[in-house]
Amino acid sequence: MVRDSTVTRKIWGGTVVARFVISPSEMMLSTPPPPLYLMLQRNSYLPLHTDKVRDHFSSVMQEDGDEEIWFDVDGKPLKWHHPIGVLMDVFCSGGQRSILNINVHFNDFPDKCLIHLKNLNAIESCFMSTLKEADHLKHRGHVINSMNRSQHKQLWNSLRTGDYDKFWSINAKLMEYFENTNAFKYIPLRLYENEEVHQKLVAPVDTDGQMVTLGDFLHNYSEQCSAFKAISHGIDLPLDVPLQWLSEHMSYADNFLHIALFKT
Repeated sequence: MVRDSTVTRKIWGGTVVARFVISPSEMMLSTPPPPLYLMLQRNSYLPLHTDKVRDHFSSVMQEDGDEEIWFDVDGKPLKWHHPIGVLMDVFCSGGQRSILNINVHFNDFPDKCLIHLKNLNAIESCFMSTLKEADHLKHRGHVINSMNRSQHKQLWNSLRTGDYDKFWSINAKLMEYFENTNAFKYIPLRLYENEEVHQKLVAPVDTDGQMVTLGDFLHNYSEQCSAFKAISHGIDLPLDVPLQWLSEHMSYADNFLHIALFKT
């Protein structure tokens, strides 16, 4: 299977319009600050953009400025380690909303459902950890472990800056097939259903040597697969597309396929 760079470049360029407003529970002023609108890369992560949010809403922050910022959509806290595009698909695709409306908080951090973010190094570590997990599934970790630290840094830095060419000059190695086959060993895949995350071990080729399609996988996942709509990168995925093709072309920068499921 030959990778189509036209598709991967378009996927890389996918963006989300986010509207940030201060949560009513945070209001210290009679007149709230105006909303902040940002165009965010789907592959990116919210902590990479919090400085702009802090600056915009600085008037409602305490003077010491040490509050830990966190976000919610419709009262549901957003996990900072999920790519922004995944958050958009999970919270907006079901209702077909075109803007990710985010409430901003500086107090009452929800410890029970969110992980504290100590610094930006933590998001880089989380990204690399997920990338290593993906390569362990695809190549038993052989590819990522053969790379040096500068190559790892190039993956992260090019993600932060949105540089497709620099990212894919390294990421192409992670898209090579497993040993002497025409596919990965397993497909790194996470499903999001009712805001819960499910991860299944799935091979791209069945016991008869046929490519496993998204529909094949969903049928094994649930007998009601025909009642599901599968969304990734804001796209309604056809059920007859092979998982191997999806993994090569529509994985996020962390090399995982992130698919949101909605009942039709």
